[in-house]
Amino acid sequence: MYTTFGAFKLQKKSNKKKFTRFELTFDEFYIGDQEDMLPASEAKGFLLVDKKDKQTSFYLDINGNGKLNKKRDLLVATDGYEKALYKSKKGSLHATNSEEAMIDALTGLIGAPPPEESNFMIETGLIVTNKKGKTIDFLPLEPGGEGLSPIMCMMNPQLVQESEEVFERWKNRCAETGFELV
Repeated sequence: MYTTFGAFKLQKKSNKKKFTRFELTFDEFYIGDQEDMLPASEAKGFLLVDKKDKQTSFYLDINGNGKLNKKRDLLVATDGYEKALYKSKKGSLHATNSEEAMIDALTGLIGAPPPEESNFMIETGLIVTNKKGKTIDFLPLEPGGEGLSPIMCMMNPQLVQESEEVFERWKNRCAETGFELV
């Protein structure tokens, strides 16, 4: 199980164009039962909530300039619109492939657990909570943990360098998403 934690805060809101942009930072990275991967850097990016198009997009700031460039920054996920996130000012982020955490988040968001007969098909997700810890949005990420790979690679976890075999596996995984581990 992979888990990253971070936070977001309001960067810009335009009532005229009906969008809100948040800066986000992931600074904690764990594998399994909370084994700290000792990230050497933070993964930074943006959440763009478009009220007009009813869409939320999650970008990673791969060029590190602190500005959203839709053509150059990496689009990780796009999903529907949640009014609570649009109105929010700051909160927490939790990107994970833990089915239990994702079901709990969806339960908090929709007010009831997903029906048992609807086989839970989401493998990775981004859970967005307000400053009180209430789930205000959930964005499914790419299957197979690939949605988490850019976040994890951008954080440059130091524990993967303890074993040459693990380092090579991570190096290849990160190269596939456009990041280079050093």
